[in-house]
Amino acid sequence: QDELKNVSLAELCKRLEAARQQPDNADRIDLDAALRYLTSPLEDTQTEQTVDALLHLARNFHYAARPAECLRSASYAARLAKGLEDKSQLYRARVLEGVALSELGRFAEATVAHVEGWSLARVMDDVQREIWAIGNLGALCFGMGQWSAAIRYFEKARSMAEEYGFADLEFHSRTNLADCAVQLRDPVGGLAALSQFRTETPETRPQMSVSANGLNTLSRLHL
Repeated sequence: QDELKNVSLAELCKRLEAARQQPDNADRIDLDAALRYLTSPLEDTQTEQTVDALLHLARNFHYAARPAECLRSASYAARLAKGLEDKSQLYRARVLEGVALSELGRFAEATVAHVEGWSLARVMDDVQREIWAIGNLGALCFGMGQWSAAIRYFEKARSMAEEYGFADLEFHSRTNLADCAVQLRDPVGGLAALSQFRTETPETRPQMSVSANGLNTLSRLHL
């Protein structure tokens, strides 16, 4: 925390985002120190930029497989976003809360968070965010072993992504559908879902994650 007191919020956001996008980034930040710093009760830091920094931090905790810290960061960001009446930031915070809650097995709370995220996306008339929100509900059903419900959400997300031209989201939805096929012992259906397999070389950590999931699912289907 002492090391960060002289770092501006803008610089902190920039460094946290770089850490999230590039896993081998040399200019790393101590995530725990950043969490202590950003959740300290300092009146002059409770701004939209604080929320942004907390959300970048939550994503870093997510990729570090630390859902409890991800939840803490996202929940603090959600409270600030509500006070600032910032729907966009609140959407991002609730989505991250939902993901972390699901990973912690708190499915009822995760459902509430994801439904609120979906509602916010529709209020903002943001199709891309709505597709993500639908996919998140599918992932929640997947985590609970409700394969049929998960498939309905993933298929809706896939069709919307195809309709609006979001290729990355379509591929992500196809991978999710193929994951369901793996669970249902339906390799033919899973291979059909991944028939349009992406070939671009991923450059950022989110792209690497999506590509890795796709390749992993594809290998299980072939096996």
